[in-house]
Formats: sequence, C-alpha cells, structure tokens
Amino acid sequence: MNTHTIPAVIIALALVVTGWVLANKQVTTINSLPANGTIETVAEWKVTVAPDIVTLSLAIQNRASTSQAAYANVNTGIASLRKILKEAWVADADIQTTSIYMSPEYNYDNGRTIPNGFSATHNLSVKVKKIDGVNTLLDSIASVSDVQIQGVSYDLSDKEKVYTEARKLALEKARQKADEIAKVTGVSIKKVQSVSESGTPNYTPMYQNYKAMDMAVGGSTNSTSLAPGQLEYTVSMNVRYELN
Repeated sequence: MNTHTIPAVIIALALVVTGWVLANKQVTTINSLPANGTIETVAEWKVTVAPDIVTLSLAIQNRASTSQAAYANVNTGIASLRKILKEAWVADADIQTTSIYMSPEYNYDNGRTIPNGFSATHNLSVKVKKIDGVNTLLDSIASVSDVQIQGVSYDLSDKEKVYTEARKLALEKARQKADEIAKVTGVSIKKVQSVSESGTPNYTPMYQNYKAMDMAVGGSTNSTSLAPGQLEYTVSMNVRYELN
C-alpha cells in the first residue's frame, strides 16, 4: 500500500441552526502528518446565541458611627432587596451571599489615626431566569437605599443543545471536506480513525445605559436598558480518517 502524506486543512463553517447562528472565523493552516495513510481535517467554528439567563452582582454598603448601626442598616437593605427579588419571581435558590464583612473606618491627620465609624457590606449574586424582565427589576433595585449594582453576566440554560446540533453539522462538513481532498489526491477514505474536540465558551455582551452609572452620580430619570448581546461559543474539532 502506498504511503500518503496529506496536509491538514482548516474547515470554514457557516452553519445556520434554528435559534442560533454559527459563524466561522477560521483561516487555513497546514500541519505535517505522519506517513500513515490518513487525512486529517481540523475545524474551528463559532456559535452565537442570545442568552436567557442574567446574573446580577449586587451589594448593600453602609457607613455608621457604630458597628451595630452599620450592620443593622445593611440588613435592612438586604431585606428590601430580597422583597423586590421575591416579587420578581426570583427563587431563593438563585440568590447567594458571596461575601459579607465589616471594618472600622479611620481618618488620618498629621500622622494621627482617628476612628471614624464603621463600614459594613453584604454582597449578593442573583440569577435572573426571566431575562425579559431584568430592566424593570434593576429599576426597582435602584430604589433601595445604599445599594450597589456592581456588574452583570450572561449565560445560556441549555448550552449542550447548541453544542450537539453544531457538532453534528460540523462533523458532516468535516467529512465533506475530507471526501473532496481524497478525490483530488486520488485516494479513498476507509473509516474515521479518531475524533477529538476542544473548546471554551466565551461571550461578549454589550451594555447600554447601565443603571449603576446613574446611581453613582445620585440617580437618573432614565429607565434601565441593558443590551445583552449574544453569547459566543468557540469549539475546535479534529477528525482523522484512515485511507484504503
């Protein structure tokens, strides 16, 4: 049997799946393969999809003359937040305390350290599964005294569904490309020898008129308008085919 050394190629994929858009940004590269009668195709593709979960990073922070007063004020703010979240149908299981702390405050004057009360903070992570209502929710949250909205992040509830459909179409495309290479080079494919996959989900959300900016300068009459953008998942697939 003749030994063949076939260059590997990058497959450019443009896949349209219901509810998702798959856009490929791969460029062609050449890999050296051992002379073992194989064709290897390497495909990198990108899946973009609108998120359906938003996670809010919230905090209540208060400064007072005594530790008891600062802590009590924070607890009052947290109670108000939880009431708003409950009214928005956010489940208790989706509300998590990520940190809670209190520390003394000081002023410094001519080398002297002067006590200046206490600062207390309670941080929450809140997962909102009704993403279409998050703007109204943020407006309500902004009404709570001493609240801080520190950030948002986005997620997809069923990532595996996206991967499964995209993987299927990518493998079909990989085989099509391998068949084209085999035809041009005068060989035939016997079977798949190996398949490997790697990938890391990424997302690039866009923001618009973020309420936290308004609160930092004392409030605004504008309503919150978040632009969630889309989540982007990038996966690389390597398929090696044995030749006849």
